[in-house]
Amino acid sequence: MTFLETHANIIGTLALVSFFFLIASILLIPWMINRLPRDYFHNPHHLPLESLRHRPVLRISFLLIKNAFGVILGLAGFAMLVLPGQGLLTLLVAIILLDFPGKFALKQKCISVAAIRKPINAIRKKWHKEPFQP
Repeated sequence: MTFLETHANIIGTLALVSFFFLIASILLIPWMINRLPRDYFHNPHHLPLESLRHRPVLRISFLLIKNAFGVILGLAGFAMLVLPGQGLLTLLVAIILLDFPGKFALKQKCISVAAIRKPINAIRKKWHKEPFQP
């Protein structure tokens, strides 16, 4: 009981952050999943921000922001594995946002897992989008 009393501020902050990520994941993850093309997990030639190829400063800025957001979502996804929230879906979105070697193979492996593919395709179905290819 004394632990809770002495660390009330930290526990309150963690609860607030957890609530924020829960709400953000409920709102942002479906939106992000539905913006992806149907063949996203099977198309190795998908290049993010290709339209900014001729504006390198802007492209690098967006890539840095995208990867920073991916790291934040990755940390939140790991936390949501034990806290309230959509941990696996958040981790998948983090993987989608991050740029690293072997990303394409990892994305294919993730979408082949039924526990991940079924909720994602259910979200896409609610938004009247075609499901991802298994």
